[in-house]
Amino acid sequence: VDGADGDLARITGRSSPIGEMVDGICDYASHIVLYVLLAFVLTREIGAGQAWAWTLAAGASHIVQSNHVEVQRRFYQYWTYGVPWLNNSKDNGSGLFGSGGIFARVFEPIARGYLHLAAGMTPHARQIDAAVSAAMASGDDTRLAAIRAEVAREQKPLLSFLKLLGPNPRAIVLGFAMIAGSPVWYFFYQAVVLNVLLVISVQLHNRAAMATASRLDGPPPPASAAFS
Repeated sequence: VDGADGDLARITGRSSPIGEMVDGICDYASHIVLYVLLAFVLTREIGAGQAWAWTLAAGASHIVQSNHVEVQRRFYQYWTYGVPWLNNSKDNGSGLFGSGGIFARVFEPIARGYLHLAAGMTPHARQIDAAVSAAMASGDDTRLAAIRAEVAREQKPLLSFLKLLGPNPRAIVLGFAMIAGSPVWYFFYQAVVLNVLLVISVQLHNRAAMATASRLDGPPPPASAAFS
């Protein structure tokens, strides 16, 4: 049911940049608690130094992997269905969250860092995002339909690959690691196996974004370039 609260908020029209940020903070906080507990368990097995090294490596990996998965998923939802998210917030005098409150001022740098991390991994996605935003703002349905056709051609096949980096496989591996009797197997999976998959996913998404961006003003090819 992870993500159901956000989906419900968007369906009912009650989503907001601040709400999205709170949801993300709560998600990361719960994982911090989990990882700290696993670190204490692992400390009894291999010592504090190695245990915390594995924990920090897995935690840092989790941040980058989750950023990639969530941002690519939200990009696709915005490009295809026009579902807005934090990236599409108006950056005006009242800030990224549209508010000058204490919460907004404290967490806005975190939100900007989150978006910059995503932009650094898949920079060409910004071109598609700008094209979609421009088409929506001008009411150019023909242009928007053409862009969405390219997105469906290139980005849609990659949604299944993102599931490999999602929460469900991690939960399953964590369960098996506990059955095996040591959190180290889960940390190895998080810090090594998933990072290999992350590199592959970033390459695939960059290739797809480059192909889409390069064809926004040209004729579409007969097949997807993502896996070619």
